[in-house]
This record gives sequence, structure tokens and C-alpha cells, in this order.
Amino acid sequence: EALEWQRRELGDEHPNTLKTLNNLGVLLKTQEKLEEAEQLLREELEGRRRTMGDEHPATVRVKQTLKDLLEKNVPNSQPTKARDENKQK
Repeated sequence: EALEWQRRELGDEHPNTLKTLNNLGVLLKTQEKLEEAEQLLREELEGRRRTMGDEHPATVRVKQTLKDLLEKNVPNSQPTKARDENKQK
């Protein structure tokens, strides 16, 4: 709801809207909702690039967060038994 309000009232590229995209993306990443997290972080990255440029520290941070997420999302060749058991719970 907060994100919807910010988009409507502040705009998609307002710094607060971009920060909310980041916060939600990181939260979803910690909840293992990696596809949803990736979508939000990519949207943030696009907005940061347009408004701040590629070299701005905030843009660099979201690039690193997205890189970490994508590396985490790469499926392992042999899942461990413990991880499989955790998925079933």
C-alpha cells in the first residue's frame, strides 16, 4: 500500500519511491521470494540510472544487491537433503 501511494503521490522516480522499492526487494529476498524481489530491484535500478546515473553510490548499491540476488537464484547442481527437507515444511 505504501508503494502504491508513493507511486501515485510522488511518482515512480522519486527518491522515496525508489527507496521503498529497495526495502521491499530486500525484504522479499530474505523471505526467499526471489522472483518478486528481482522485479522490484530491477525497477529501482532503472529509476536510479535515469535519475542519478550509473556511477552514483545509490545506483552502485542496488546493482550489488541485484547481483547478490541473482547469484543466490542460480540453482545448485545438487541440492542438499537438508534444504529439500526445509522446502517441504
